[in-house]
Amino acid sequence: MQASIGATKIDEVVKIDMTSVRPNLVLMSWTEQSGNFIVQLQDHEKGIVHNYARLADGQLFCAQGAIQAVSPA
Repeated sequence: MQASIGATKIDEVVKIDMTSVRPNLVLMSWTEQSGNFIVQLQDHEKGIVHNYARLADGQLFCAQGAIQAVSPA
């Protein structure tokens, strides 16, 4: 997983749980090495991602942003 949230960069391998809600709409969840628990809704039809996180310190973090396809390396 690679992500940029403001000045914070995240680049780590995580085990994800993924559910296809309908075509082009995917619900994912994972726990980061820091202990943050993330739930993400990816809407590929509209190019929008919604993130909801329970941070390791107990805070709640919510954000949305644009998603784009990335060519394999």
